[in-house]
Amino acid sequence: MPQFVGKVKDFIGVISVANKRLQEDAKDNSEKYDIEMLTGNESEVVEMDLMLGIADLHTPAAVAAAESAIGNGHPLISFGC
Repeated sequence: MPQFVGKVKDFIGVISVANKRLQEDAKDNSEKYDIEMLTGNESEVVEMDLMLGIADLHTPAAVAAAESAIGNGHPLISFGC
């Protein structure tokens, strides 16, 4: 068990150093780490489809928003104003 704890402590140290390095690099290169900004030079893109039936569409507004999101990627948001 002590060997396992030692390995975990070592791993936490490595992760801590990597996080500090990442934070410093992100200060100077924030656009490099902006996951919402696509440059067109990406070799791989992960697209997440979150319309998996998790959200129940109980209202016409919810159905319209879901259809709009599927249609053109810009959901219709109505604030009732």
